[in-house]
Amino acid sequence: KESGTTQLTPKLRLKTSAEEILYHRGSFRSKGFWISEEAKFEFNSHATVTAKLTHFDTDDYYSRAYTTQPDVLYAMTMPMLFGHGIAATAMTKLTINRHIAIWLWGSFMNYLDRDKISSGNTELNSSHKTEAKVQMRFKL
Repeated sequence: KESGTTQLTPKLRLKTSAEEILYHRGSFRSKGFWISEEAKFEFNSHATVTAKLTHFDTDDYYSRAYTTQPDVLYAMTMPMLFGHGIAATAMTKLTINRHIAIWLWGSFMNYLDRDKISSGNTELNSSHKTEAKVQMRFKL
């Protein structure tokens, strides 16, 4: 796994990450990769936006990739990526005052090689998936 961070301005930071996946067992071979760009922008001490765009391309489930995504407070999103597609995530933190903070999170995943996502109770008859979260913290 390779990554590099660049501080473009005092308020804007970019992080590029990439990983190559090689799986082999006996004569079976499977490969893949993912590459992502994450941007974090701090408007001021009260508002921060983090966005990440990931492109992935793997042969199959055996060469699947995992990557972390920005998320709400005390949560972590780490989707499993396999096949061919893109994943985009954005998270905004708003600090209203010293007692109230709000996190807004959204994620979009689009597979370019299938028309169904997942299986069983979580199966979607679509090539894309959208999620959203809102979290508010009150300090006493």
